[in-house]
Amino acid sequence: MTYTRTAAQRSHDFANARAYEEYVSGRLGVPNHTRFDAKDDLDIWVPGWMLEIKEKNQPLTSRWHLYDGVDERDLFVLDELTVRKALRWYPGVFYLLRDNAHDHHLPKDERQPRLFLAPVWELVGVERVRVDRSTKGKWILDLQKFRRLADEADIPTIAHALLVEQAWKRSPCQGGEVNQV
Repeated sequence: MTYTRTAAQRSHDFANARAYEEYVSGRLGVPNHTRFDAKDDLDIWVPGWMLEIKEKNQPLTSRWHLYDGVDERDLFVLDELTVRKALRWYPGVFYLLRDNAHDHHLPKDERQPRLFLAPVWELVGVERVRVDRSTKGKWILDLQKFRRLADEADIPTIAHALLVEQAWKRSPCQGGEVNQV
């Protein structure tokens, strides 16, 4: 049986997401243009780069535990289509992944979200599990693979440094050496 959300649940989720998106826009501390209602655009445009905001708001059920060796608290599900849309602006796209569910066992007033920044070039190249869910491709990611942030206000400095560094143009070997291939 497919899990379906009620209209009230969807409305509540939308309002919470919008409040956080607006918060991030203000927290960046640089001029930006929001595009939260656009169907074919990313959430925030800062001259030189874009930011897409995604959240995990509840622990994942066992049907999502498909990434061997990764604890549920580090799993994150991302819609493949949003990544494809982001590739239009490659390499100037970053994903802010906010995990609100890792400490769900604590009282609400004691919970602290975890923040991760994922440049699109890392996102498309990272190890992941891909599944189809109701004709939509979903990526199951390991949050530990991405850069942890202390605060949303750090994003502009990090994004600028990463774009200047141009890491996507390098291809260092991460798996050791093989002689005379």
